[in-house]
Amino acid sequence: MLKALGFGKQSPSPSAGGHGEDERLSVLKEAVELEVSLRAMDLVMDDRPSEANKSLKEGKSTYNKLALGVINFIEATLGFEPEAIKLAVDSLYEAEQSSHRDRQKSQRTHLSTSSKFPPGTEYAVTMAEAHLLGAISLFLSESVIDSAKAFYKLRKAYQILDEVNGHVNSKGPGQNSNLSTASSSGKLSETTSRRSVASDEQLEQKARDLKFARSQRINRATNPSSETLIDESDGIEMAHESVDEFIQSGVDAMFGLLQLVISIIPPTLGRVLSLVGFRGDKEHGLKLLWRASGYSNVHGAIALLALLQFYDGPTQFSDIELPQKSPSNSSSGCEDSSSVNTTTSDITSVEDMELTKKKLETGLDRIRKFYPRGALWQLQEGRMVASKGDMPRAVEIMNDTSSGPIEMKQVEGLMLFDKTIMLVVLHEFETAAENFVRLVDLNSWSHAFYYYLSGACHVELYRQHKTSNPEYAAKHKKLATAAIEKAPTLVGKKRFMAKSMPFDMFVLRKTNQWKHTSQSEKVDLVDAIGTSPIHEVIYFWNGFCRMPKELLEKSLTYLAYSTNEQDPPIKETEDEQITRNLLQSVALRFLDRSSEGISLLDNHVLPKIWTPQPHKGHTKSGLPKVQYHKHHKDAYAGPSAIYERGIFEWKLNGLESVDRVKDYMELATAWADDYELSTRVGMKIKSATDRLETIHSS
Repeated sequence: MLKALGFGKQSPSPSAGGHGEDERLSVLKEAVELEVSLRAMDLVMDDRPSEANKSLKEGKSTYNKLALGVINFIEATLGFEPEAIKLAVDSLYEAEQSSHRDRQKSQRTHLSTSSKFPPGTEYAVTMAEAHLLGAISLFLSESVIDSAKAFYKLRKAYQILDEVNGHVNSKGPGQNSNLSTASSSGKLSETTSRRSVASDEQLEQKARDLKFARSQRINRATNPSSETLIDESDGIEMAHESVDEFIQSGVDAMFGLLQLVISIIPPTLGRVLSLVGFRGDKEHGLKLLWRASGYSNVHGAIALLALLQFYDGPTQFSDIELPQKSPSNSSSGCEDSSSVNTTTSDITSVEDMELTKKKLETGLDRIRKFYPRGALWQLQEGRMVASKGDMPRAVEIMNDTSSGPIEMKQVEGLMLFDKTIMLVVLHEFETAAENFVRLVDLNSWSHAFYYYLSGACHVELYRQHKTSNPEYAAKHKKLATAAIEKAPTLVGKKRFMAKSMPFDMFVLRKTNQWKHTSQSEKVDLVDAIGTSPIHEVIYFWNGFCRMPKELLEKSLTYLAYSTNEQDPPIKETEDEQITRNLLQSVALRFLDRSSEGISLLDNHVLPKIWTPQPHKGHTKSGLPKVQYHKHHKDAYAGPSAIYERGIFEWKLNGLESVDRVKDYMELATAWADDYELSTRVGMKIKSATDRLETIHSS
């Protein structure tokens, strides 16, 4: 395989055969094309896609085609539109084919554009990148055939990256002197006595073009002097720098991302992938991504995005607080998964977590300066601030329009959704209700869920003002009714990987349930709703841990609405009671009223979702085996309640209770059905389990 990629071969001097001038010109030309393409991808990261596409309009090179593919891929993965996905697949396939042709040509002619790596290595990287991103794009389609093609592309990407990574990262910088290409590349900078004046002029002009393109990308220079003096040897050295950086950063980013993804996917799929040669190594993947994140190019941007999502993603939180090395430090009580799933066993304390967060902050600060107009990075900064618990400041960051209007509508939609969820956590229900409807115009996905969320906000406003301001309450009751009635009519309009969206099915079940209650109890639709639906959403997005204390107290009151003995809209069902007690227990935990929260779970939730079976044995920590009761409508509530009981155990007893907490997590996992929202609940359980394993093994 190494020989197939061009490694291990002896490469004659590029000047052999009397074509040194042409080959030098080719090296400079390819480097210019690379720099122009890298700048185009930078423009997309800086929220300037129209400029990016314009700069690539006339190009025909492999780098140009890869840049178009990457741009289309970014737009496809941000918006999930079928047309965008198809465009990404097609353009990345074209980049694959062009990479294959250029790689073969480089190996055949022994033309090396790198000072360190064999001829064609750069095109092995472009081909692997096109395969990997093309595979991801195919996975987003609804076709079973496309999914099969995606696995093939993923396998090809893995094989190429594995081989190239083994060579590129097997030695430190400057230790590739055994490669004949390293010595032969030096001959590219030698002058030839037989060179013509025209050839000199061409080479010097192309060297100036390269300096301009590289300066424009790295230093953001816009008007460098056309008289800039640069000789050919300097141009060749600069070309080597461009290509070497592309190879190293590309391998680190793409192989790091692939290794990380394979290592954290669900175990069942992971076992299947391992059978066909995929091996994920989380620690190695993270190491590569951290290194790639230091580059000021699209690979560095992709690597940092991956790290931010892994460590500081909007739904990646763990309620297992890390122990402290020093008693002087305090934990926030709500930590993101950055504090555990980093370099496996390295992060085992609050102090370690803070060091990792500091690295992320430094990286994000640097990249925001490099991409000053990039709304995607503004979004990441807002998310990072929110993960620290400062929701008002996060909303302020996302409201900042000083960089001008957002050009990429997909990013604008993501920004608005994240900001609106934060507003919900801050109980800004009226603004949130309006924003959810605005999202319908920015995103063709999840329209049913957006209307459901808007309706849920109006329900809360109706309940809060029902007595104090009947006119205002009536207005929101009407708006809630309209939104809730519209939501189910939009279910099924979009499908993901040929399946209905999880929250679409959730919306359909909830609204049908309320309609049935409305008819059977002869009450208005809004009055047929039990436990606060917007507080369920707050739980799904881990909002209770970010909620200020005074709002947690209010949430307890809002959740008790359906138990109001003086004015009960309808009698609370067992299903609604389970959900209410679950949500109230979580709010109590973040109010440091753990004994009350445990009492709710032990007395009003767990007895309804399982029956202890001590005669069948016990877990390692002494918990009895159980028989589950899975007939409740809010199916997520059962495993979630078991999970929360384990979290209470950890909060009260910490390290002394590791075995018991792990047993609770195993009992939650053993619920096992493909229940409603099982993926979301399962990720929370897995995050907690991973953290416990890390702490226990340290």
